[in-house]
Amino acid sequence: MLEDVDRSIAVDLRGTWLCMKYEIEAMLAAGGACGGGAREYIGKGIRINSVCPGAIETPRRQRRLAGFTAEQIAAHYADLTARIPAGRVGRADEVAAGIVWLCSDAASYVVGHHLVIDGGLSA
Repeated sequence: MLEDVDRSIAVDLRGTWLCMKYEIEAMLAAGGACGGGAREYIGKGIRINSVCPGAIETPRRQRRLAGFTAEQIAAHYADLTARIPAGRVGRADEVAAGIVWLCSDAASYVVGHHLVIDGGLSA
């Protein structure tokens, strides 16, 4: 369990920080781009937003369920989908579509936004 927490922190927190560190350098060198500290960089042509996905069907979820019985997996999904107003687990392509939109000119005035893609779970 502790190993899982350490891995999540390493991937989700440290990984994001390292990506942003080098992405911002590359964006500044290129004259600005989509992505990554909103007030600090918007004047330099860089928009920083975040994506907050909810329950998404991913290989990581499948690995976590690998040791479960069919009944346990069914119960997991039944409990999860009962709490999500959309009535289902999301797909990775749905999260990707939100990211593509944030990076597009259609979102050129969107800065410092947290795009929640969770099927209404947090609504």
